[in-house]
Amino acid sequence: MKAVFPKALRSFARDRSGSVSLEALIVLPILLWANLATFVYFDVFNKIFINEAATYTLADMISRQTQTVTPSYIQGMASLYDYLNGQTSPTAAAQTWVRVTCITYSSVSKEYSVVWSYGTNNQPALTTAMLQSTVKSLPVMSGGDTLIQVETQMHYVPKFNMGLTPRDLYQLVLTRPRIAPQVAFSSS
Repeated sequence: MKAVFPKALRSFARDRSGSVSLEALIVLPILLWANLATFVYFDVFNKIFINEAATYTLADMISRQTQTVTPSYIQGMASLYDYLNGQTSPTAAAQTWVRVTCITYSSVSKEYSVVWSYGTNNQPALTTAMLQSTVKSLPVMSGGDTLIQVETQMHYVPKFNMGLTPRDLYQLVLTRPRIAPQVAFSSS
């Protein structure tokens, strides 16, 4: 009886049938997790890219504007921004905002100041005092030049919980008026 047990043990150790099933059972959850994580990370980077492209589109739109810009025009830009980002539901669109600001530089006082600003979805207009905290990110300008600053933000929620938390995707684009020396604004 003693000789049979080691022989059976050796035979069991050499037997490879069923090892593929066992390996698949071990590796499959890891492969599924890696595939899902790749999808989630691709999705967030895709949303960042789409957000950036949509913001550049809005900045280019307003930089070519020759007519006076109104709040309804900027609200229309916000609707376009929501459409470009795929924010079709009213609750998702309520979590996005667009703020357009016209900035000028005075060579006399050597300061940047806000000419006008308008924000959607209860986003406050940018003031000259608020602008001073971001002045280092503004380009060097000649006296009297104007600059259009377009800011956008959307809320992103990952489709699966793979280590990413919901976050706000913020984008800022600076551009110069292309046709007119300054884009005019009227609050009516």
